[in-house]
Amino acid sequence: VLFTKENCINRNFNFKLGEKNNRKLYSQELAKNAGTNNYTNDKKKPGFTLIEMIIVISIIGILAGIVAISFGDAQKKAKLNADYANASNLAMAAYMSLGDGKSETDSKDPKKLKDSKYIQTVPKPQSLSGDYEIVIDKGEVTVKVDKSIFYPKPDASSAENQ
Repeated sequence: VLFTKENCINRNFNFKLGEKNNRKLYSQELAKNAGTNNYTNDKKKPGFTLIEMIIVISIIGILAGIVAISFGDAQKKAKLNADYANASNLAMAAYMSLGDGKSETDSKDPKKLKDSKYIQTVPKPQSLSGDYEIVIDKGEVTVKVDKSIFYPKPDASSAENQ
């Protein structure tokens, strides 16, 4: 109840029935509070609206897509670098085999290099399908997978041309 005797006294009204000033103030107070609903709380409830939640979720989705794309590129580069490292290990094993007086045929075969303990395992290429091929020409070792050369590692300009 908005206007009880106690409320009017608390608002410095002299609540005496029959006085015109009090009736005027009472009607002014009624007019001032006519549009308010005294039964509901005007404060907003805490939380997010549906639109705010949709916007946040869409932004998170866009950021996750960007991260997934950059992660895919990083994974591709990591596999390529692993292939370069494996090819380098195979080339060093072939050079060591040649240095120990083994034949070129034995030095070109990764399985024979493993059997001779020059490498611990026969590596498999990560970025391409197939197997490593060791080519020895005039004492120079080249490691390939299909037609791609992994040792000696090509510089950036020749790698773009392949």
